[in-house]
Amino acid sequence: MQSKIDFLRRAKVDLLVCKKTLENWSDELEFDIAAYHLQQALEKTLKHQITLLGEDFNWTHEIKHLWSQLDNVGYTPPEWIWQNHQLLTDFATKTRYGESMVATKREVEEFIVLLDEYIQQIEKPETYEEDSVFKPENNF
Repeated sequence: MQSKIDFLRRAKVDLLVCKKTLENWSDELEFDIAAYHLQQALEKTLKHQITLLGEDFNWTHEIKHLWSQLDNVGYTPPEWIWQNHQLLTDFATKTRYGESMVATKREVEEFIVLLDEYIQQIEKPETYEEDSVFKPENNF
């Protein structure tokens, strides 16, 4: 089993960095940094879910692989993640090396809202079924 890293806390910090960078956005470099941190927040959120299931995850930036790993063990993450997995992965892989930006500011802002909602859902105990592995008290 992989080491116990507080992936959800790290995801929330990445999401905060994304929001703050986007608030002060003035050029393409800052936009790339915001998009990168959005992808990192999502990646760490998915890794959090995988570790809660007692599974080891693949060390990857590929959102598709993390989403599929969860789906294969019976937990299906929100569909918007699957529908946009390549774009979201590109936020980490293409923006780091100065390639052309792959999304608009509006798209990043929309993903922020969706990821905020997903994280809130994960954190709310009432969203878990009675014996769900995702209940906070079942947090390994």
